[in-house]
Amino acid sequence: MNKIIINQYEITNPSIKEEKQIAFISDIHSDLIKLETIIKTLKELKITTLLIAGDVIDDTHSKENNSIKELLEELAKTVKIFIALGNHDMISYDKNSKEKSHEIKSNQKFWESLSQKENIFATKVPEDNPIIKKWHLDDIDISILNVPISYYWNGEKYEEFKKLLDEIEKIEIDTKKYNILLCHSPKSFGKSLIIKDYLEYLRNFNLILSGHMHGGLVPKFLRKKTYGGGFVGPYKTLFPKYSYGIIKDETQAILTTGGITKIATNKKLIRRLSSLIFTPELEIINLRPGDNKIEKTK
Repeated sequence: MNKIIINQYEITNPSIKEEKQIAFISDIHSDLIKLETIIKTLKELKITTLLIAGDVIDDTHSKENNSIKELLEELAKTVKIFIALGNHDMISYDKNSKEKSHEIKSNQKFWESLSQKENIFATKVPEDNPIIKKWHLDDIDISILNVPISYYWNGEKYEEFKKLLDEIEKIEIDTKKYNILLCHSPKSFGKSLIIKDYLEYLRNFNLILSGHMHGGLVPKFLRKKTYGGGFVGPYKTLFPKYSYGIIKDETQAILTTGGITKIATNKKLIRRLSSLIFTPELEIINLRPGDNKIEKTK
């Protein structure tokens, strides 16, 4: 596998003082070959900032996880890496996963080791309450929101998400800066924007980056140019919303990537066949000073 799709976006905003280029991916699911291809591309493009919206590892691929960790640690020598945790990244931390004791230890060691490395920015695994943390990238602030595994296992209910936000220990958001929020799933964010039921605290973020939806398993050639619904989503849901592309209004945009891996499995044949239909996707975001605008350029 040596082919990837590169989607490019142009963002201008008065809060941005200097031009920057960042890369954004999601849903690696312990696929070592795909990650190697992405890293090769990042080096060719001379990218120095990478945002990952979760599901870096998969609880069924413990052997590959060590290699994934080594690749990210090597990349972090030249690239700043921001990582939100997905449901697969923390599935073994839940009490209901006790029967997977070998995977619990594997995942714990993975994140404990990776989070201690220089230039890798992540939060601890949330237990009952969500966690949000912020880092500075020159004139841009990048925050990561991680929600407990129970939110995913309960079906990502919108009302539960709103309740979690009420309980969160909120960070102060500098509205004079351009604020990016990285979170694994776009489902509750997207619904908030579509039905105009704005989650007040999160309205301070200019751009929300998410993954999780695997592009709705919609091949690239069948997609619309902007945001679109999918065929199949997480938990085998049919016709999911918020599957890929941009949702936006006057002040905020949500960008959901189609992801690296579309079908997560440890069966190599299925991986190879799915790669022929569903090409891994890399989002390149160009940030520039100017009037508030976001558009897909390629």
